[in-house]
Amino acid sequence: MAHHHPVDLSERMESVDLVRGYALLGVLLMNVQYWFRNPPQPYWLGGHPSPGALNLGADLLLKFWFEAKSVTLFSMLFAFGLCVQRERALAKGLHWGAYASRRLGAMLLFGVLHIVLVWNGDILHWYALCALLILPFLGREARTLQRWIVVILGVAILGILAGSVFQMLRAAPPQPSAEGQAALKAWGEACIQAYQQSSWVAVMRFRLRDYAHVFLAPEMLGFVVFTFLNFLIGAWIFKDGVLRSPEQQAARIGRFAARMMILGVLLGALLVLQGEAKPFLRAHWSWTRFLMPLLGIAQGLGIQPMALGIGGGLVWLWTKPGWKRVLAPLLPVGRMAFTNYILQSLVSTFVFYGWGLGYYDRVGPAAGMAYSLVLFSLQIPFSAWWLSRFRFGPLEWLWRCLTYAELQPFRR
Repeated sequence: MAHHHPVDLSERMESVDLVRGYALLGVLLMNVQYWFRNPPQPYWLGGHPSPGALNLGADLLLKFWFEAKSVTLFSMLFAFGLCVQRERALAKGLHWGAYASRRLGAMLLFGVLHIVLVWNGDILHWYALCALLILPFLGREARTLQRWIVVILGVAILGILAGSVFQMLRAAPPQPSAEGQAALKAWGEACIQAYQQSSWVAVMRFRLRDYAHVFLAPEMLGFVVFTFLNFLIGAWIFKDGVLRSPEQQAARIGRFAARMMILGVLLGALLVLQGEAKPFLRAHWSWTRFLMPLLGIAQGLGIQPMALGIGGGLVWLWTKPGWKRVLAPLLPVGRMAFTNYILQSLVSTFVFYGWGLGYYDRVGPAAGMAYSLVLFSLQIPFSAWWLSRFRFGPLEWLWRCLTYAELQPFRR
């Protein structure tokens, strides 16, 4: 009887591990920015909660270059990985359905444990659940996936334009609800008080309430659609075959990355401008309302182009020998991204929550960025050291054991 076995190191796509390692840095930066060091509600209320030019610069840089882009790359790579595993399983005559069920079930379990024991901002359980939507599409051809992507984008654009026209017809700009603003402020203050508690049990109880309050809200339906679109794009990239031999496709990858980056930068700049210029837009509503369709498209569709531009640019640079030496340290981090992701949560909750060092709501965005870069710079040599002795990261190994329903080799 045939069994599933993990791929040998020589079979791994280095460019995919590279992009995954970079994405992990962006995920850490944004998790620290909005979740680990303070509650996100003050940002949702508008403005910049931390004074100072350095903090303002950190806010704008993170919003423009990293916000939602890294998690977008991660979700695309997740679907790409599912396609790789499906293809290799079918090539060996193995049962893909049982394999996928065990893999996603184990991922869901890890995500739930992450929420209960460590941190409520977990992405793993969302991916495991949203993967149920993408599984029927993994066997489709690239052209079929491309059509689905175009249809979803078309529906989104029509919805954005319809909403923008409705806004333009208003005599005055829409104002945020006073009750909604008060509720956001109150919950942010509750987070500060709760996460500064010295009792791990008390923090855990509030963390579960915080998860239900934020991540089980109706607005999360938009995140599910956003993730499904990213999954489709990741599956389409796999079916296109461009990453099977990036050196031979370098020119094509470079052109695609440049186009996506130009579009992403333009939309990203509009997105940042929209957030910073809200008072101006409201004060000059007589003519700024005609900008609503463009600003709406930037807000709704400005993430994927820049994420694709960044990811494609990294793959293109990887085809250049000189850049390989510069980017190579990201490979081991990407190869054990699961372990490093959970490790970031363990370290950061200890640093910021009251049961640890207690820096919650006491660190600004610039200091938070510096902390993230230091932590990630430590994960680079740790990952290289670990993988020089073991075949997988510890959590990757456990995940594989559960997925393959048998113990896997661990040491080299």
